[in-house]
Amino acid sequence: MNTAAFAHLLRHLLFLFFMLKLMNGIIMIIMSENCKRIFDSNEMLPINTLAPRHAIYITIDFMSSFINGLGFVIIVASLIGFVAATYLYKYPLLNFSAGMVFLCTTPMEFASGLMLSNMVSSFRTIIRKKMDELFDTSNNIDPERLKEYAVNGDSFSADVSLDGWNMVYEGSKFNHANVDYMHWNLGCCGLTGRQYWVTTIPRSCCSQNFQGYKCTLSVAHSNSCLYYYDSFKQCLNTLRIECFCFAILSLFTALDALYLAYLRVRYPTGNYNTDSSDSSEEDEEY
Repeated sequence: MNTAAFAHLLRHLLFLFFMLKLMNGIIMIIMSENCKRIFDSNEMLPINTLAPRHAIYITIDFMSSFINGLGFVIIVASLIGFVAATYLYKYPLLNFSAGMVFLCTTPMEFASGLMLSNMVSSFRTIIRKKMDELFDTSNNIDPERLKEYAVNGDSFSADVSLDGWNMVYEGSKFNHANVDYMHWNLGCCGLTGRQYWVTTIPRSCCSQNFQGYKCTLSVAHSNSCLYYYDSFKQCLNTLRIECFCFAILSLFTALDALYLAYLRVRYPTGNYNTDSSDSSEEDEEY
């Protein structure tokens, strides 16, 4: 393949790369906003004074703002790249500028993927671990209370306190209040679903408008309390993988644009000095 034909191929590839990068910028903005919406609209943090709540919200806002800004830069650079690739002969500096922008966004997109990886790992400790501890301490059975029911021959499944919790459950009233808050706020029941509770279901598993004395499986919320956390984690993981893939795409786009700009400077008249008999005609078309 002579130089002129190779330049034509690179130019067509560049159009494809710019189109993919334009979609890349739009997808990054949509995904980051979706992840932020999932987190903001659902109270996934257990009420725990030790949890850095403000720092977590600031981190989510920073992540969303950073990726949105990066996506906007990519969109603008892609549109400029389309113009540069169309008028490559007249405005070679535009093509060079677009290539430099994508060369700079490559490490930024890769860094965004690493940042999201660290966020997923940190939230696993801050959110998931705290949720596990909260629900585990509230779902354990008090063996001493169970013995009392066995001695008296009573049915412990019917013994529900005024706060809607079975008397055989361990855990303080503070823990029970935290679980109730998550049940009502998220519209969920149990860490992994309604079947999570070993005896009666807490009254908070039903709607706050529920008028009955005991909440049952037939009327309890169907979603597990991990549902929204898993949705948020899946959103972050998807965005993380996209950032790594888009970083590779940015690198190829930058190399393509910069090499075409180099060819334009080296052969300003379009004469590539090829050995092909019809190279001059192709050069003039380019």
